[in-house]
Amino acid sequence: MSDNIAPSPRTRHSDAAPPTRVRFFYIKSQGFRVVHVDGVIGGITPRGLIHFGVYSERAAMPQTVEQQVTPEGKLGAVIEQSGKDGIVREIDVDLILTVSAAADLRDWLTARIDDAKRLHAAEQDAQDQTNAASGGRESP
Repeated sequence: MSDNIAPSPRTRHSDAAPPTRVRFFYIKSQGFRVVHVDGVIGGITPRGLIHFGVYSERAAMPQTVEQQVTPEGKLGAVIEQSGKDGIVREIDVDLILTVSAAADLRDWLTARIDDAKRLHAAEQDAQDQTNAASGGRESP
């Protein structure tokens, strides 16, 4: 996330000019996956790092369900069901960042939020213009 120039893996002579650019390769690890995020929970570690777990929310699913079986062998009405009552926040991953990395993440997120707001505003403006041109009738 930082714009600092990474040190070259090659040995350089002390009189050589520092590199003016660097190329990064983004390779997905074996553990890579897409995670839906509804929220975060976390805090500061004993070593002063910032950690947060990202979670997705969903209704609690039953742990057990007992159902009748019809004479035709199909599932019938639910007789009994047990499990948690409420909302589940399933934590998918916990991230641990230095303060510097967290600040970089904050700045990157702020820029993406601004981009998304501009995009949504432009889409709304286009829709408003379409509605005005059609005499105020909204398109289906």
